[in-house]
Amino acid sequence: MKKVTKALNIKDSTLNILKDCFSNEKEVDEFIHNKMIKAFKTYLLVGGMPEAVSSYVKDGDYNKIFQIHKKIVFFLFYCCRFVAITMILLF
Repeated sequence: MKKVTKALNIKDSTLNILKDCFSNEKEVDEFIHNKMIKAFKTYLLVGGMPEAVSSYVKDGDYNKIFQIHKKIVFFLFYCCRFVAITMILLF
């Protein structure tokens, strides 16, 4: 979430206000609340992977971000598959 808040230019002072409200069980200002809800929704779509965040910052195109996610998932799938086959052949 830190990468996305930085990418969305949410200042450290805003995050410090949030921490203070949480620690002291105080209500968060509605403007800050709405800003952080938007950031959280963006985080849910973009994720925290550096390549996806960079793509979001560059042009905000969710289709490109989803292609990056797809590429990463396929890469991990094939890596796991390779490791499993190697383990079977070795043992």
